[in-house]
Amino acid sequence: MRRAAGTLTLAVAALLAAAPAFGEDVCPSVGCKADVSVSGHAEPTPIRVGENSEFKFTVANNGPQTSYGAMLHTTIPSGLRVTSVQSYGKYECSADGAGKIDCAIGDLVNEQLAVVLVKVRGLKVGKYVVGATVNEDSPSDPNGGNSQVSATMQVLAPSGGVATISAADPQRILKTGGVTLTFRPKVSGDFKVTGEVATASGMVKLATVELGGSKAGSARKVFLGTSSSALSRIRAGLKGGKRLRVILRAQMGGETIRTEIHVRA
Repeated sequence: MRRAAGTLTLAVAALLAAAPAFGEDVCPSVGCKADVSVSGHAEPTPIRVGENSEFKFTVANNGPQTSYGAMLHTTIPSGLRVTSVQSYGKYECSADGAGKIDCAIGDLVNEQLAVVLVKVRGLKVGKYVVGATVNEDSPSDPNGGNSQVSATMQVLAPSGGVATISAADPQRILKTGGVTLTFRPKVSGDFKVTGEVATASGMVKLATVELGGSKAGSARKVFLGTSSSALSRIRAGLKGGKRLRVILRAQMGGETIRTEIHVRA
């Protein structure tokens, strides 16, 4: 009996020594693995310049083992201003003036989620595709394809358009060699101002003026000139005291503002 009891005691001791501590992962024979993924979307979208929205990024550990040292990275483009970065779980996030955001998610057990909200304000008309990636210190991640995501936000012009354009009506294009207009942007950015004169023989284009770095609320005079050959076509159309219609446009991205005036001899 003593010998049998001693044998049983040794067997139990061996099992206890081989068993993992409570709460530790049990790795398969091929080694420890965790599948860390990130998903995300923008809501609401579209918004108008000056309005607020947010990007929501969700980091998940799809297991089977615990993930250690997970980090979330994203960069918000200059057309959007970061107003705050929040997280569910009090993860430490840092943001610099260039829109770069890094969040230390830390350790995630199997099926644990971490959510980061990046609140932004629309500054400039455009379509912004924002990417986010997640990485971990250990263990190995055999499914790297779900470690990155892109979320799209559309920023539209303010109500009433991106700018206003006005011009005296009519104008004497044969005397001045072009048309003068007043341009007032409602949003800051790069604009293109164009014009064309409608004649009986077709449209005659005026010069295109690029207005880079225009500031919202400013006003400037813009002169759209044209060539001597184009003026000859316009002169022919003005014979007999006729007035010709002029279409003026200011464009920024996919937004266009239009007005019409007339020219006379």
